[in-house]
Amino acid sequence: MNVWKIDFSYGGEIPDYMREGLRQWVMFGRTPGHFLTAVLKNDLREACVRADDTNVALLLTYVRFLYNEVPGTCWGSKDHVTSWLRNVDIEIVREENFVKQLKRHGFGDMLGNLASQAEMLDVDDDEAREKLEEAEAWLKKISEL
Repeated sequence: MNVWKIDFSYGGEIPDYMREGLRQWVMFGRTPGHFLTAVLKNDLREACVRADDTNVALLLTYVRFLYNEVPGTCWGSKDHVTSWLRNVDIEIVREENFVKQLKRHGFGDMLGNLASQAEMLDVDDDEAREKLEEAEAWLKKISEL
């Protein structure tokens, strides 16, 4: 599962103020607030007690989102949550840190310029087009940070 492609808005159904907590949990194992933690642990009673008026009505939406969009190993039980917290995919963290370094040193602008120039050349070569798509993917990651 490619966590970079997850739509944390779930088609706009998950409120803006909850999306970052979900993203931080899935991608980096950063513990969210009490409500989301209860949802992740599959603790209905605690989730209902911790939910605000908006989120109590969206409990089914959260379960559908988790079931359909995120790795099953990061939610569903207290054991899954504990394990994810300890063993979050280190490659995701490494990639995120690499992208931050690229952005810090101005390589995001360089990739953007490279992609623009390649598009203007209207490259027909499949390999060159693949490299362009790869550069554009990195550019998108950098711009999302």
